[in-house]
Amino acid sequence: MKLFLSLGIMLFVACQSSLHKKNKAAEEQPAFTTEMQELKRNLNTLQPYIFNSALFNDDDNKHFLAEKIHQLATSSANVKHDVRMTHSDPTLKFVATEFADELSRADKNFQDGWREYSRTQLVKVTSYCLECHVRLPQGPSFARNESEEVFTHKLPPSERIQLMLSFRQFEAAYKLVLENLSESKKEKSVNYKADHIARLGLMAAIQYMNDYNKAKKIIDVIESNPTLPDYLKRNNKFWAKSLERWPKMNNLNNLKQIRQLITSRISEVDDMRAIGALLYLLNTSLNKNELGEALLLTGQSYEELNKVSLMSLHENYYETCVRQAPATKWAKTCLAKYTDSIVMGYSGSSGTRIPKDVRARLEELRKIIKTKN
Repeated sequence: MKLFLSLGIMLFVACQSSLHKKNKAAEEQPAFTTEMQELKRNLNTLQPYIFNSALFNDDDNKHFLAEKIHQLATSSANVKHDVRMTHSDPTLKFVATEFADELSRADKNFQDGWREYSRTQLVKVTSYCLECHVRLPQGPSFARNESEEVFTHKLPPSERIQLMLSFRQFEAAYKLVLENLSESKKEKSVNYKADHIARLGLMAAIQYMNDYNKAKKIIDVIESNPTLPDYLKRNNKFWAKSLERWPKMNNLNNLKQIRQLITSRISEVDDMRAIGALLYLLNTSLNKNELGEALLLTGQSYEELNKVSLMSLHENYYETCVRQAPATKWAKTCLAKYTDSIVMGYSGSSGTRIPKDVRARLEELRKIIKTKN
């Protein structure tokens, strides 16, 4: 997990200068701003604390962290986003705004004594950077220097694969997945990482490369390796059943077809296919009713994929659904799902404790729907 803050730093900065271009030669890349550089420096400084709960909650570090988190929130609020990027994909504007808002909330919650919650928010912001760069197949790719290669080579396979995916190195990630799933596993009973690696491989093949044959290859490799754990074999049977439907449900170019796929979901494979189709659809001209349903379906599929990666952005899509299509029937469903997710996230053995700012946001969304209906 420690790699993701460094990853978030690089991707956030790159996100400001990389666009989905029809003609890359005709457009100039925006330069890194002072605010972006400040953001990077602050994230680098905070990295050892964010991924170490004991250090983050140590009273001896309280003053230092309060100062650095506040600087980080200020830097993110001042960063200017290239209008061409947000114009080419309106939903990215929400992701970019949420990056700054989440850091602002992390700053306030740290000051209010919600230190552990603040820490989880600082981890979460990296998912917005990842979302910016892996949501569509034609997005930017990124060069990596030798020092990064030395660092990543020491990572466990599952984290290396996630890093490759985040840098849009889909073929390299896919190759590493096959290598790991083909190897003989000595500790079959405790080989829990194989399941995660398999899911990441399917995500690369299906959601990012839209390649049936590559996905089928992963299914076949798992089936043919007798040393993989039994639970992975069981999961693989469901993935295979979902994959069998691909040729029959090949054209996912409208809401009706996507809705049919999701409502008859067999496994996460169906959601991986649906997300790719939905993100394209969100770039088209939709009326409010279509937009509300598309955002709801996207949230549902991201929620199903929470176990695969850090990109647990379902709450953001549910919230966007309420804000952008409040007068539709989908808004009420989105609010209900958003509320359920919030309550579950803040519930534990001692009960449910929802932070003040989160409760205020819930109330704001309720008022939006009430006003529009």
